[in-house]
Amino acid sequence: MIFVTVGTQLPFPRLIENVLEEISLGVRPEECEVVCQSADVGYKVENFSTDLKVKLIPYLSPEEFSSNIAKAQLVISHAGMGNILTCLEEGKCGLFLARSSRLGEHRNDHQFDTVNSFLGKFSNVKLFTEESEFRSALQYELERIGKGNVEKCVGSGPLESGDMLKCKKILEDFLK
Repeated sequence: MIFVTVGTQLPFPRLIENVLEEISLGVRPEECEVVCQSADVGYKVENFSTDLKVKLIPYLSPEEFSSNIAKAQLVISHAGMGNILTCLEEGKCGLFLARSSRLGEHRNDHQFDTVNSFLGKFSNVKLFTEESEFRSALQYELERIGKGNVEKCVGSGPLESGDMLKCKKILEDFLK
């Protein structure tokens, strides 16, 4: 299962549209379920493909969110600190795209700082500020899943104590 989440504060049409476009070109319905927590902006799956097995859900309870994270082979999200840490904690493969204030997706570019803080530090979470790089990584992951390669992505698994210390250091540096 692929779990896409934009968080609870703001919609993120660019993320959802990129994901739905790539899924309509790649992973077929018989191969994978897709759950999108979309923040209620009126997306219609049929605008992308008529045979997608995609569930669009505006909001999820904390329990539903945790359940979807647990089931996910791939988590796709805005570059929110909470979702990044959840993927690290749960050992999930994650792709994260920063919201841009220039595009009206957030009030500032703090998610760019988050991306830069975590960039290249953990192999199972990949973070992006550029849409084209995000789409390339998404295409790769969709191909991996579409080929039936459903084992965990490289580097996934619960964090070891050394990784927790690395994560703590990243957060301390970020907050300075």
